[in-house]
Amino acid sequence: MSINIIKPDHLGDLVLSSPAIKVLAKKFPGSTLWCSPLTYSLAKFLFKDTVDIKPVEFPHLVKHVSLHDETLSKLKNALNRSELNVFLRRDPMILDFVSSVKSQSILIRDDSQTHQTILDRNAILSLTGNYSRSKNFFLGFRRFPSASTLKKIGLVAGVGFINNAWPESYWARLCYLLLEKGLEVYLIGSNDVHPRMRIISDATGLRRGNIILCDSSFRWVETLKDLDLIVSGDGGTAHICSLVVPVISIFGPSPWRRFAPFGAQNVVLTRNVSCSPCPQFTKDTVNCCMYRHCLLEILPDNISEIIDFLCFNKNLSHLWGKDIFSFVGTSHLSEMNSEKCHN
Repeated sequence: MSINIIKPDHLGDLVLSSPAIKVLAKKFPGSTLWCSPLTYSLAKFLFKDTVDIKPVEFPHLVKHVSLHDETLSKLKNALNRSELNVFLRRDPMILDFVSSVKSQSILIRDDSQTHQTILDRNAILSLTGNYSRSKNFFLGFRRFPSASTLKKIGLVAGVGFINNAWPESYWARLCYLLLEKGLEVYLIGSNDVHPRMRIISDATGLRRGNIILCDSSFRWVETLKDLDLIVSGDGGTAHICSLVVPVISIFGPSPWRRFAPFGAQNVVLTRNVSCSPCPQFTKDTVNCCMYRHCLLEILPDNISEIIDFLCFNKNLSHLWGKDIFSFVGTSHLSEMNSEKCHN
């Protein structure tokens, strides 16, 4: 039996769902993955020829002008001819679309407190049986660096949504602090964020050769293997980096428990604020935030301090555990107390 796998959202979402997609493609040869045109090249890079990949656009997930009516019509025709469809995204628009499909469909649960990889696995468990997320995720396993192994560090300033963006002045300050430690610093991002990287490099005197440009060939991923650690905002590039390098992620308004980069050694930094996760991620409340204190009050010096703590065994200030929190292995936290913990 071949099936349709529908994952129509963004770069980071596709990376997080890659273990489930790989397992489904192996279990059901000849299946089709429907993804956004913006993630099509990434899907080709991640899954090669193991699954047939086709583009589809849902209007509420499109950032630019598109032809979503045409692709949605093709998707609906394909789903109605299929025995089974697996939706690895759930929201009101998706539910409305599924209600018009005649064949059987499986959808993930919508839960901001559970990691995406676990939601995916729980949804398809009856089809695939249990599986290791880790064995179906990484392109190369890397341990979190120690004082003796931390030499090169990458900074990812670009994010998919502006509310998740750390200011350029913060990135420049962090770059300066890391250079003071004697580390070699690289800036990582696409052409869309190249102006931001130029601002940071000009402010810190960083060489142009220390800028890694991301493109749709994804050959740049291979260069990441020379780095020891990534510091990133909440965006798709961070998730791509997590395939090969340990990541420290700065999370402000996003539901970090669900969307943290996958990996037992990856670190999330966030603040304890009453409005988290942000109302921008719900359909029932209005976002009246005038100051993104959840993000802007995580300072460059805090990032430098957590690197000192994790890599150089230095003490943390009194702020940690009160105003600022760090979580190691967020994607695995909900399984820590399970008797049968499958990575």
